[in-house]
Amino acid sequence: EYPNFLLLLFILVPGLIAILFWLREFIRGQAKREAVAAHHKRIKAHYAGAGINVKVPFFSSVAPITASGALTGVPINLSIAPKTKNGPGLTIVSVHSGLSGDFIIGRESGTDRYFKGIGFTIELQTGDAAFDTEFYLSGTSQSLFADAKNRDALRRLFDLGIDRVMLHASQLSATSTKRHENLLPELPLLTDIVKLLASLRM
Repeated sequence: EYPNFLLLLFILVPGLIAILFWLREFIRGQAKREAVAAHHKRIKAHYAGAGINVKVPFFSSVAPITASGALTGVPINLSIAPKTKNGPGLTIVSVHSGLSGDFIIGRESGTDRYFKGIGFTIELQTGDAAFDTEFYLSGTSQSLFADAKNRDALRRLFDLGIDRVMLHASQLSATSTKRHENLLPELPLLTDIVKLLASLRM
């Protein structure tokens, strides 16, 4: 009987360890989910007070959170897509713009410098050497960046955690992949981003 008891322990112990591990991770995950839900409830109340409607899908781990309304008189759309196995989460703040043309701007990377060096890409220049070194600009709206106020607004957007700004089809968007959680941004942060986007003018 003693060998049989040892055999039973040998069979049961790994299973018990696995169950305990799963239970620990479930409790941790539940605490995280409750914290996210509490955050969303608080931020949604702030957004509602500002006239912004938020839609949080039941499965927010796979479907984007969206919000729409107006801040400081500027109509906005917000989308927060969760991170996946293939990529990080993505927060996008968009406003309608009267600007013409199109552009994409982000911080200049080593890859950008390499492709410029071999002549594979051509970067638009603003005439501001420090700005041109820090950021990589492509598109057709070069004249927009001749204005120092616009360049300063873009610098401030990137300082707020934005890593790309894009104009396409009269839609001006700021995107960020720096947020590790699927969380709505605080209202003051969102307001600052919208104000800076709206300040970009020819």
